Amino acid sequence: MRGWLAAVCFAVCVTVCLQVFAAETPPPPDTITWVAQDMPPHFSFVHGRPPQGVAELGRGEVDGFLRVLLPRMRGYRHEFVDSGTSRYEMESRRGRTLCSALHVRTPERLQWAYFSHPFPPLASRELHVVVRREVLDRLAQNRGQEGRLQLAVLLKHPELRLLVARDRAFGPQIDSLLARQPVTRLVMGGRPSTQVLDMLRAGRMDYTLEY
Repeated sequence: MRGWLAAVCFAVCVTVCLQVFAAETPPPPDTITWVAQDMPPHFSFVHGRPPQGVAELGRGEVDGFLRVLLPRMRGYRHEFVDSGTSRYEMESRRGRTLCSALHVRTPERLQWAYFSHPFPPLASRELHVVVRREVLDRLAQNRGQEGRLQLAVLLKHPELRLLVARDRAFGPQIDSLLARQPVTRLVMGGRPSTQVLDMLRAGRMDYTLEY
């Protein structure tokens, strides 16, 4: 009888100890996966690969924003994946949870993605028409009163070749202008901005759009 009672007491003691131990052990933190692209000046890979943590974030404007934001999100573990826009959208539509501070809010993306309030410096970026120096004189007649190139006017000249990355969005107003014209869009790799500018330098186009 005493042996049986001792065994029961021991089992109860072990169970209580395990429950106390489990209660004191914090659960593993939830992981937030961030989309990263090596596309200076917005985001840059310091070591030629996505950052392994906050300490490896580069000096781009999005890097700086995340360097301030992530330490304030206590209780979460953060990881970064190198993903172009096409892959990011494909995996998100398949149900994978990915966060991005690189992509612009568009009506199409609102159908499958949630956008928080934009980070003010990112929302206020000004879009530029980037042209080859050789064709700058040809574009002078398309400048507005302030000396700026007018995209709506440039698009009316089919002899001027525009090229942008496929799936790149520039906001509703610009996207609406581009949708009305036969604009060449190419699939780009991990550094779309750099690749487009390299093509511009090589004469593959006359102008492109960039922040």
